[in-house]
Amino acid sequence: MKDYIACFAIVFATFVSGCTRDLPNEVTEPVSANDRIAGVAPLDSGLHVNIRNSAGSVVLKWAGVEDSVRWTLSRQTSGKNRGDAVALLNLIQLIRQPIGDTVRYFPQTPAGVVGYTVSADLAIGVPFLTPCIVEGVQGTTTVSDLGADLTMRNVHGVLVKRLNASCNIASLDGGVDCEVAIPQGGSCTITAVRGTIILKIPTNTSADITARTTNGTISSSYLTFTTINQQPSVLTGRLGTGNGQIIVETGEGSIILQGVLP
Repeated sequence: MKDYIACFAIVFATFVSGCTRDLPNEVTEPVSANDRIAGVAPLDSGLHVNIRNSAGSVVLKWAGVEDSVRWTLSRQTSGKNRGDAVALLNLIQLIRQPIGDTVRYFPQTPAGVVGYTVSADLAIGVPFLTPCIVEGVQGTTTVSDLGADLTMRNVHGVLVKRLNASCNIASLDGGVDCEVAIPQGGSCTITAVRGTIILKIPTNTSADITARTTNGTISSSYLTFTTINQQPSVLTGRLGTGNGQIIVETGEGSIILQGVLP
């Protein structure tokens, strides 16, 4: 009887061992790696700065200096092997590319890496009076404390604070929240395919305004119009003597015009 029990135990153990080998591997969460690199590059007066980022977000602001660009690149990778994820970080670099009167900055990321995700968020500081072009940003874009013309194209979600210059913003989605003091004779054009547009301007702004939405509402507060014609989806009017121009349009979303103290 003892021999029978021992034989059965051996057979059962062998069966269980074989079944265990046939079980699927346990699912594991991807491992991540991240770091941050930074740098400074000289910038001659009068040059434009062009910023692109198809791999993440952009933060653009006044650098507090007059002759250089200061940048920080936050790099992230994720995949099945931590060693490879860490190694991929070094392949994410910020490219500086002078073209005529423009200096272009954009993160370069490795392509065709199977099983891993790669992203990069760019924060860049420029001199106060540097004209800037921001385009092709995959994440959100935040701009603050600049004093030269700002152009934005093919972006997703925009926040602009304390801009003292003209602007031309074209957003695909995510909405636009813009606070701008338009100079005499300047302009502000904001268009969005989808998303609500909030425009905050000083109460003493002088400009002709056109606001239009395909599917949404238009409202204004703390602004004194000298002339106004408002319909459910279109508003036209004049602030002050109409020395500047404001055009705000969205396809899917509302438009909110707000006056703020100068």
